[in-house]
Amino acid sequence: MNCAPNVRQLKLPLWQLRQALLPLNDASISQQAAVAAERFGLTPHAENLIANPDFVPVPVAWNTSDPLTDVAPVDAFLAAASFSYESLLELLEVAWVQDGLNIAIQGVDDTCMTSQQSLAPLVAPDGLGFLDRAHRFLRLRLAAGYKMWELDLLLAAPAVANGTLDQHTLAALLAFRQLQDATSLAVDQQLAFYNDIDTATHRDPDGSTTTSLYAQIFLNTAVTSVAPDPDLATLPTGGALADPILSHHLAGIQAWASPQPTPPFYSG
Repeated sequence: MNCAPNVRQLKLPLWQLRQALLPLNDASISQQAAVAAERFGLTPHAENLIANPDFVPVPVAWNTSDPLTDVAPVDAFLAAASFSYESLLELLEVAWVQDGLNIAIQGVDDTCMTSQQSLAPLVAPDGLGFLDRAHRFLRLRLAAGYKMWELDLLLAAPAVANGTLDQHTLAALLAFRQLQDATSLAVDQQLAFYNDIDTATHRDPDGSTTTSLYAQIFLNTAVTSVAPDPDLATLPTGGALADPILSHHLAGIQAWASPQPTPPFYSG
């Protein structure tokens, strides 16, 4: 009789067991990616679809014979992607998917009729690249659970994906997620330990605009009221600095880390 405990008895996620069994020093990237895929609930086929450009032809990925024509209408794209108009607006702001193409919604007017709107310019060969990146990105987003702008930041980060989406990226995303689980930090907060702090605003799933991590820290009114510094406000815009010497801005930089006094209770 086999008395060895099984995975269910140990209540151990399979990906953790597979990670523990990896070679200590020379685990292949394929092995690491397989563990990451298990963590994110991806089958081997789904892993290949995400990690390999053009793993299947674009018509197969989008289940249509002529994707450049068939999914160009906004209504058709929404149906093919199985998501909302708001999600499409999010997707069109994803730099990794756009890759400089600036594909946008055409035909927007006061009627707001999506049946009159289309994606353009969706032409070969660039349009096929856009659709390939879009389906890979959307599959990974659903599996990893990140907001689109968060995943876009991760794909752009040199220390995580460095602009690529492959098996190395899946392994790096697993390491990043494990660190998040330990720190409870948001994506932009944890990325600040790897990259320059994020100074951009982003589109959230509900259509609202985020406040950048930089603005939350250095442009917070609780900070600026204590130590106003015009250069800190200018920095994220790329404008010229009046005083480029960092030590001259210590008051504004340090103020955010200092606890602000609590106003006295007023009972009148």
